[in-house]
Order: sequence, then structure tokens, then C-alpha cells
Amino acid sequence: MKPKNSKERYSSFLKFLLLFLLTTATAVGAIYFNFRIPSKDNELLRTQAKTFDSEIKFQNAFYNETELLRALMDSLVDGQVLFFINGQIGTKLAELKESVPTEESTYLYNMHMSFIDMFVDLQTAKNRLLELNEAEDDIEFLKSELEDCNDDVNRLRRELRATLN
Repeated sequence: MKPKNSKERYSSFLKFLLLFLLTTATAVGAIYFNFRIPSKDNELLRTQAKTFDSEIKFQNAFYNETELLRALMDSLVDGQVLFFINGQIGTKLAELKESVPTEESTYLYNMHMSFIDMFVDLQTAKNRLLELNEAEDDIEFLKSELEDCNDDVNRLRRELRATLN
């Protein structure tokens, strides 16, 4: 004996099964994405943290190298072996320029290159200043020589006048 509403029961069962599967799939999907998306975010954040850490390490190394360069620049004074110190500064500047990451890997590339250019300009200016200091000493020496020569000329003119009279 078959029930009279078997078609209705069958369609109700299919509707129930469809809704059950849809609800279960939604719950499983929510749980999956709840755990999957944070793990992707964590991977992204770990990558960014590694990049940031490497950037911080480079900044510290760059700072230490610039302090060493500044000390070398301060040692550019009269009486020192300028050629040797200039060679050391040039070597350090070349090493520093080589250590700067490429423009694509850091957003501070232009700042690093500006610092290096500034040190090159500072080295040039200091060397020029030392040359001008030497020239200034030469000018002072030549001024004293000129005064001595003028005194000699005036003395000789007086002697000439005295002998002509």
C-alpha cells in the first residue's frame, strides 16, 4: 500500500535535502574561509614583516657607514695624508653605493642616493677648502713679500734722490 501523498512527500524530501545541503555547504564554506583567509593574511603580513626587518637592518648598516664616512670627512685637515684619506672615502662611498638596494625593492632609494651624492659633494668641498686655505697662506706670504719689495723700492728711491741731489 502506497500513501496517497507520496509525490508531495518526495518533493518535500528533495526540498529538505536541497536546503540541508545548501545550509551545510554555507556553514562549511564559512568555516573554511574563516580559517583560510587569515592564513593568507598571515603569510602576507609575514612577508611584509620580513621586508620591513630587512629594510630596518639596511637602514642601521647605512647609518653606521655614514657615521664612518663622516668621521673620515672630519679627518680631512691640513697636515694629513689627504690622498690616502680621499682614497678611503672614495672606497667607502663606492661600497655604500653598491649596498643600496635597487629602486624597485625600496621606497627610500632616492634618499640613499641623495645622501651618497651629498657626501661626494662634501668631500669635494672640503678638498677645495683645503686648497683655498693653502692658497690663502700663499697670498699672505706674497702680500708680506710685496710689502718688503715696496719698502725696498721706497728705500732705493730715497737713496737715488739723495745721490742725485
